[in-house]
Amino acid sequence: MSRVNAEIVSEEMDSFCEALKGLGNGAFLGEAIANLKKAMEVVSFEGKNASITLKLTIKPSDVENTINIIGTNSVCLPKPQIKSAFYVSEQMLPTRTQPKQIVMRRG
Repeated sequence: MSRVNAEIVSEEMDSFCEALKGLGNGAFLGEAIANLKKAMEVVSFEGKNASITLKLTIKPSDVENTINIIGTNSVCLPKPQIKSAFYVSEQMLPTRTQPKQIVMRRG
């Protein structure tokens, strides 16, 4: 097993966190936090699963000794179900009127 040097890991974590904070002057993390809140709300109130995805793309830059980091994030929430009950007509179409229902008219 390899041993992890806590000082190096801490320095790497600090650098990584600073890079995330710097993406879009905080816009990336702000959006990620908003998505996390949405996901947590769905899980807490509806008892359904949700997920967020954070993606970092690293590309070369035109400037020497630099790179570009592009951050995107998304949230996957369960879609609400919209449903209603219908009768099935003789033509096999949905209808609100019960087939073969007697309609009483006022005279």
